[in-house]
Amino acid sequence: MMFHKRANADEAKEFFLRAVRPLDGTEVLTIGDCDGRIAGEDVFADTDVPHYRRAAMDGFAVRAADTMGAGSNSPALLRLGQNVEKGICIWVHTGSPVPDWADAVVMMEDTVVHGDTVEVFFQVHPLKNVGEIGEDIRKGELIIKEGHMLRPCDIAVLASLGIEKIKVIRKPIVAIIPTGEELVPRGSKIPVEGEVYETNGLMTSLYVRKWGGIPRLLDIVTDNPEKIKEAIQRVSGADMIIISGGTSVGKRDYVPAVVESLG
Repeated sequence: MMFHKRANADEAKEFFLRAVRPLDGTEVLTIGDCDGRIAGEDVFADTDVPHYRRAAMDGFAVRAADTMGAGSNSPALLRLGQNVEKGICIWVHTGSPVPDWADAVVMMEDTVVHGDTVEVFFQVHPLKNVGEIGEDIRKGELIIKEGHMLRPCDIAVLASLGIEKIKVIRKPIVAIIPTGEELVPRGSKIPVEGEVYETNGLMTSLYVRKWGGIPRLLDIVTDNPEKIKEAIQRVSGADMIIISGGTSVGKRDYVPAVVESLG
């Protein structure tokens, strides 16, 4: 036990991390409910993203070679059409498929259209403004590692793969027991001298919720070893028990002895 021993914040944190163990148990949630949750399994991509060659800009799908030498004073002249031949281009919008014969997309802003003739004022290189198959994610790639805290950007990646649900670690249940003869519940009465409103339990429960746990805040327990023991036993099924107060060396600081008696 670390009771009665002074410790700075770093020492206390190290002691705490040595004492805790990974949670057992998982649950399956829709990805929209997984922000801030901990992944309970590795997730691999079962498809490429994108799964087809797509335009990254609005403009014209072209052969890059057909734009060679194009500039503001000497535009390359291309024709709108569907035939697979030199000098042909087709209009595409962002996200639309790029035909196999085309290897680049010229931005709309770099062109002027006259009927079925397209003047191109900017030379493009192969793959310019084209998203290749698997450019973002490769099939079989590890996307989410077990134990990773899921962020909105991670969830967006899962959505891009069509994943609807994922296994996550269950939330820990954290019991908080505020102790002390001087504590008064909020709203019950105006504290007299020597009394204060209980705040630590409330603050701790809010932090537990903020960082992904399920808080169970108990009523105030007086400085009575039997009542403290009863409160601890009442929440013995919790993953963690936090006791506020009663841990020093005063005459009414019974928490260390009670905890040690419970093993």
